[in-house]
Amino acid sequence: NEVENNNDLYIYYKYISNFPLINSKYINYIYDKIKSECHEHNYDLFFFLEFLDYFKKTYLKSYKIKYWNYYNNIEHITNNALKSYNNYLKHLFSEKLIFFIN
Repeated sequence: NEVENNNDLYIYYKYISNFPLINSKYINYIYDKIKSECHEHNYDLFFFLEFLDYFKKTYLKSYKIKYWNYYNNIEHITNNALKSYNNYLKHLFSEKLIFFIN
């Protein structure tokens, strides 16, 4: 995978994957900066640029950012995986454990 094999692309991908959690007024600037740096480093032959074009077309133009960005609405993000794991542990240790100190 070209993203995993290229540290710059990996970092850019991580930036984009955090877009739902950052202030939406910076998203287009960061996107443009990433795309510019990709061109600067001659990453034009990589599929990552196709991904960037897809991302822009789909998430920056077709959908309004407010529908997928949670920066100002963070209380609606769920942590279902964590709740599930805690529930599993609760049932695994249904009785409180008593530790003895000698």
